[in-house]
Amino acid sequence: MAFKHCGIRLCAWLALDLASGFFAIAQTTGSVVDAGHEAPTPVVVAPRQMVTFFIHGFGSDVAGPIWANSSALPTSLGGISAGYGVTGGNDFELPLSLLAVQSINPCFDATQPGCKPYLAVTAQIPYNINAQNPATMTGVPPTFGQIRFRENGSTVAALDVIPLVDATHVLRTCDLLFTSPTAQCAPVVTHSSGKLVNSSAPAKAGETITVWAVGLGALQESLPTPTGQPSPAASATVFPFTVRFDVNQAGSDTALVMLGAVSFSGSTPGSVGLYQINVAVPSFASLAPCANAVPSITGFFGMASSNTNVTIRGPSSTDSFDLCLQP
Repeated sequence: MAFKHCGIRLCAWLALDLASGFFAIAQTTGSVVDAGHEAPTPVVVAPRQMVTFFIHGFGSDVAGPIWANSSALPTSLGGISAGYGVTGGNDFELPLSLLAVQSINPCFDATQPGCKPYLAVTAQIPYNINAQNPATMTGVPPTFGQIRFRENGSTVAALDVIPLVDATHVLRTCDLLFTSPTAQCAPVVTHSSGKLVNSSAPAKAGETITVWAVGLGALQESLPTPTGQPSPAASATVFPFTVRFDVNQAGSDTALVMLGAVSFSGSTPGSVGLYQINVAVPSFASLAPCANAVPSITGFFGMASSNTNVTIRGPSSTDSFDLCLQP
């Protein structure tokens, strides 16, 4: 597989295109913006994060998917552009770099009354936003940012966001950042060979696997890579990330919990906004076989056959996925 923006066609051994699972919809007349049991909260974004926004009411000139076609991402695609701003006394705006714009219909039957498409705008958040760390007490209320979307230069939608130091999302094969997403949302975790970890090729105790992600935040670069530009070299994240393995044991209803040793968390050379976490799989005395594991209610959104839940934790965010391990 190969990510789309690792150079002009991205790292030749991974056939995925950068994606993220964090979605936001600008509020406009006649739009369903959320569902659940609590009031929707502002969207969290992080420096360098690749994220897809769904917006109603504009992009009528976008007939089909438009993808950036160079190693450096542009700030406009099909007349669509966006900027990150902070209001209140000293207004300024930083342009977002765009990976893709495409029309997405949320209904199974697009001919139903009221079923109108969203414009999906996939962009990279600027690296130099003022991100906050929830673990650091400042004594002042959090700062909100605002992302403004434009069509042919005119602002048509805006969304308030909370800028935090990280907004972790492990890539899934169903993510819209891929040009050909799959129906099942399997986590993008690979062996050293580049082959995906799954029930047919499980990860083994002691093996170092790579978890591919977006939203891990700032990097320890002496000279920051500009937004939308490929990372020239691997650079570690400013903040550490932990990887926890919750393993289903053979003949037991109790999960065994252990931390994996992280040897690297940081950017992938030649890519835009892509991160990797290299972690050693811990050794376990006994494991329930993946083939006999019962998929959870979220099985559609993870690995259909698994015996382990893995949690990636940063300073302000977590993401979990199912994985198949063997001793």
